[in-house]
Amino acid sequence: MRGDQAMVDTATWLLSAESHAALTRWVRPDLSEFPDYAHQFISLEWGGKREHATWFSDAEAAKPGHRTHPHGTHSGVSLASRSDEDAQIIRDTVAGALADAGEAGFGDYLLMYLALAGPEDAADAWEQAVALDDAAIDNGNTRAAMLAFIAAQMG
Repeated sequence: MRGDQAMVDTATWLLSAESHAALTRWVRPDLSEFPDYAHQFISLEWGGKREHATWFSDAEAAKPGHRTHPHGTHSGVSLASRSDEDAQIIRDTVAGALADAGEAGFGDYLLMYLALAGPEDAADAWEQAVALDDAAIDNGNTRAAMLAFIAAQMG
């Protein structure tokens, strides 16, 4: 509702909490206390157990795919890389996942996530997204939304 500052404040707080949780729990968690965990990304967390898996698919693309969508305008601010290390984590995560994205889906969301690594990565994601087969775009997404998101990250 326009003019409702309490609603604006609540929405801002909720989105901030969601973004913080995504970064610290799944997308770029501090894994320094878990040297045997071989991944940079947490796809499932069950209480105190962290896994590189999903409950619905063994495909590598499904692991980051279900944690990085849907992408809204807030994702560019909340999940974008803030350092060279963050950008490399995004690149590594996407590179490992894109190999089976055609089979598992999530290729569109992974390209949107790649765009968050930086403008050059966004340009690369754009080229791949333009060439992406229509069948590879999730039913909850559109080519226009995917390209608009990627374009917004290009600078």
